[in-house]
Amino acid sequence: MLSAVEYYADAEGGAYLEDPAHADIVGLIQDLDQATNTFVVLYPSDHTRDWFISVATRRGALGGYEIEPDSCHQLDPIQETRW
Repeated sequence: MLSAVEYYADAEGGAYLEDPAHADIVGLIQDLDQATNTFVVLYPSDHTRDWFISVATRRGALGGYEIEPDSCHQLDPIQETRW
Protein backbone atom coordinates (compact mmCIF):
# COMPACT_ATOMS: atom_id res chain seq x y z
CA MET A 1 0.00 0.00 0.00
CA LEU A 2 1.28 3.44 -0.87
CA SER A 3 1.75 5.93 1.93
CA ALA A 4 0.35 9.43 1.63
CA VAL A 5 2.62 11.92 -0.05
CA GLU A 6 2.44 15.53 1.02
CA TYR A 7 2.90 18.00 -1.80
CA TYR A 8 2.22 21.56 -2.79
CA ALA A 9 0.93 23.27 -5.91
CA ASP A 10 2.43 26.42 -7.38
CA ALA A 11 0.74 28.20 -10.29
CA GLU A 12 2.19 30.82 -12.59
CA GLY A 13 -0.69 33.14 -11.70
CA GLY A 14 0.45 33.29 -8.07
CA ALA A 15 -1.69 30.60 -6.43
CA TYR A 16 0.23 28.48 -3.91
CA LEU A 17 -1.43 25.67 -1.96
CA GLU A 18 0.13 23.32 0.60
CA ASP A 19 -1.22 19.75 0.39
CA PRO A 20 -4.14 20.66 -1.90
CA ALA A 21 -7.24 18.48 -2.00
CA HIS A 22 -8.52 16.97 -5.26
CA ALA A 23 -11.03 19.81 -5.66
CA ASP A 24 -8.25 22.38 -5.16
CA ILE A 25 -6.17 20.81 -7.95
CA VAL A 26 -9.17 20.72 -10.27
CA GLY A 27 -9.80 24.40 -9.49
CA LEU A 28 -6.18 25.35 -10.21
CA ILE A 29 -6.36 23.58 -13.57
CA GLN A 30 -9.71 25.19 -14.42
CA ASP A 31 -8.21 28.61 -13.65
CA LEU A 32 -5.45 28.20 -16.23
CA ASP A 33 -5.62 30.50 -19.24
CA GLN A 34 -3.58 31.33 -22.35
CA ALA A 35 -2.23 34.67 -21.09
CA THR A 36 -0.99 35.07 -17.51
CA ASN A 37 -1.65 31.76 -15.77
CA THR A 38 -0.53 29.11 -18.24
CA PHE A 39 0.78 26.38 -15.90
CA VAL A 40 0.61 24.81 -12.45
CA VAL A 41 3.27 22.49 -10.99
CA LEU A 42 2.86 19.94 -8.19
CA TYR A 43 5.96 19.31 -6.08
CA PRO A 44 6.56 16.96 -3.12
CA SER A 45 6.86 18.71 0.25
CA ASP A 46 9.83 16.46 0.98
CA HIS A 47 12.52 18.02 -1.20
CA THR A 48 14.59 14.83 -1.11
CA ARG A 49 12.01 13.24 -3.43
CA ASP A 50 12.87 13.88 -7.04
CA TRP A 51 9.60 14.33 -8.96
CA PHE A 52 7.12 16.93 -10.13
CA ILE A 53 4.05 17.07 -12.34
CA SER A 54 3.23 20.09 -14.47
CA VAL A 55 -0.06 20.90 -16.14
CA ALA A 56 0.04 23.56 -18.83
CA THR A 57 -2.38 25.01 -21.33
CA ARG A 58 -1.59 23.99 -24.86
CA ARG A 59 -3.62 24.84 -27.91
CA GLY A 60 -4.36 21.81 -30.03
CA ALA A 61 -3.71 19.33 -27.22
CA LEU A 62 -6.44 16.98 -26.11
CA GLY A 63 -8.69 19.10 -23.91
CA GLY A 64 -6.28 22.04 -24.25
CA TYR A 65 -3.90 20.78 -21.53
CA GLU A 66 -0.54 19.08 -21.48
CA ILE A 67 0.36 16.98 -18.42
CA GLU A 68 4.02 16.20 -17.94
CA PRO A 69 5.47 14.07 -15.14
CA ASP A 70 9.23 14.40 -14.70
CA SER A 71 11.40 11.67 -16.17
CA CYS A 72 13.07 10.76 -12.87
CA HIS A 73 9.98 9.20 -11.32
CA GLN A 74 7.99 6.27 -12.67
CA LEU A 75 4.32 6.93 -11.95
CA ASP A 76 1.83 4.14 -11.43
CA PRO A 77 -0.68 4.44 -14.33
CA ILE A 78 -3.57 3.55 -12.03
CA GLN A 79 -2.63 6.29 -9.56
CA GLU A 80 -2.21 8.81 -12.40
CA THR A 81 -5.80 8.42 -13.53
CA ARG A 82 -7.40 8.78 -10.09
CA TRP A 83 -6.84 12.49 -9.54
